[in-house]
Amino acid sequence: MCIFAPQFANQITSYSMSTTIVLKKGLDIPISGESELRVSKTIAPGIVAEVDALEMTLVVSNLYKNAAEACREGKDARIEVRLFRTQDGIFLTFADNGKVLEAKDIEDLAVPLKTSKESGLGLGLSIVRRIVESHGGDVKFEALNPKGLCVTIHLPEIEGQSEYGKHEAAGIDSHRG
Repeated sequence: MCIFAPQFANQITSYSMSTTIVLKKGLDIPISGESELRVSKTIAPGIVAEVDALEMTLVVSNLYKNAAEACREGKDARIEVRLFRTQDGIFLTFADNGKVLEAKDIEDLAVPLKTSKESGLGLGLSIVRRIVESHGGDVKFEALNPKGLCVTIHLPEIEGQSEYGKHEAAGIDSHRG
């Protein structure tokens, strides 16, 4: 197992890394109409997970894009992203204030090749689920009241933090020496 080193990221497939880095990369994708979005991020420091950075960045960017598209039609479009740890592991949530969702809509989110988007194929959430499950985690969908969706990613935390996680938690950049 390696500690995340950005210069070697293309050569490493699975390693311990700061989930904050993955989150920032995934949220760095351009979204049309993004200027009208209010995105709040609550990110707990020092959370480290054993992940494939490219795959988890894809998960984050897909969920961010979906949330942005879901609330594009409404006024006061908001997305709340939270990354936190409990005794049960690591949690990443994406909540939007998009359209009203019925129970059937929530069920359909887990069905591959089913989409409500005009230009979608229905693969995005299937890929998200496969990636998260391959990392030992799970994905849950919850309709919000009065409208919107919360997607929760749960990942196991690695036992014993890496040095990078300890430095990040202390506010030290371990890549600068």
